[in-house]
Amino acid sequence: MDPAVHQDATDPAQAALTWAAVDRELTDGALWVILVDLSLADFLSTRVTNYEYNPAVGVPLDQLVIQQ
Repeated sequence: MDPAVHQDATDPAQAALTWAAVDRELTDGALWVILVDLSLADFLSTRVTNYEYNPAVGVPLDQLVIQQ
């Protein structure tokens, strides 16, 4: 990674190739890779409808509908 950092300032095209090689080496050597961040997931019952998420206030609970 150090060569890629130094190349960023002097030769961006070569730096891109070096970063791609670093990425390929790390990816090929990885046992597993996290693809999803479940800390932002909401798990709901199949009975819940009218679910909406608002990033500013969260879930407006007064709008949720629970089917019987």
